Amino acid sequence: MSADDHFHIGRDAEFGAFWPFHPSSEVNLCVAIFFGLTTLMHTIQAFVYKQAFCWVVVMGCAWESVAFVLRFLGSMNGNIPAYYIASSILFNLAPLWVNAFVYMVGVRLIWLGQPEQTVWCIAGKKLAKVFVALDIICFLAQGGGTSLMSQASGSADDSKIKLGQGIYIFGCVAQLCFMAIFAVLLLTLRRNGKRSGQGWGHTRPILLLELVIYIVMILISIRVIFRLIEFGGGVSHDNPLTSNELYAVGFDAVPMIVALYLLNFVPPGRVLRGLETGWSGKILGDHELLVNDTHSRSLSSTLHPAWRPNME
Repeated sequence: MSADDHFHIGRDAEFGAFWPFHPSSEVNLCVAIFFGLTTLMHTIQAFVYKQAFCWVVVMGCAWESVAFVLRFLGSMNGNIPAYYIASSILFNLAPLWVNAFVYMVGVRLIWLGQPEQTVWCIAGKKLAKVFVALDIICFLAQGGGTSLMSQASGSADDSKIKLGQGIYIFGCVAQLCFMAIFAVLLLTLRRNGKRSGQGWGHTRPILLLELVIYIVMILISIRVIFRLIEFGGGVSHDNPLTSNELYAVGFDAVPMIVALYLLNFVPPGRVLRGLETGWSGKILGDHELLVNDTHSRSLSSTLHPAWRPNME
């Protein structure tokens, strides 16, 4: 039976013991193209806006692309375990790169707009390190759990599967908690800005980027919650969420495609252009927001002195 006869085909024991389903070549090729295009756009935008930290989101896009290329190749030959193992690891971990990118963008907004450059008495530079470190913890937990489950797939080693399942679920729960804390942090920043009448909150580019950050975090949360439900029901081939690839495509791949294209349409690099990515406390030139916005002079006065361009 060919994977192209239907968009979803149940597990075929003759196809490959590792795969819980017979992947559709059409679906996976289509998704790979979508991720490939956004990878190209993010790469171009990183160079155009000269924001070196954007390599993080490029990495997330690339991992998604490679994951679905491997799934496409796996649809042709299910007897090569590497296709399944590598694609599963890349597919499950790629969103964590995007999550880290959201943290980095949010912290840079704090660094740009908060006069004291602190939130909750934590300096901007430390905030970046803290949240990236937390994301790395999630990365290691989810990566280790996925690796254990993928290697034990199709075998009778239930202990390894359950261990991997537990580690992966821990990583997902931790990721949701850290994102919730980060969202509260950004909301605290906006509330403080409104109370003090200071900050960058009234500029349209910042408002739009801030909205995109919230939407992207919601989309990432959707795929994390789906994974919790999926693996909470077990990872056996009898689990309908595991044995039907359309669930993973619809609740994991599609939200990430939307998130990545939103970041293309509202590129953080364009809003942050003019800031030195080395975090040296200097400005490379007049920041685009301050030059173009009608309230540029009042906004400039609210920025930390190290970030004020020469507006005279």
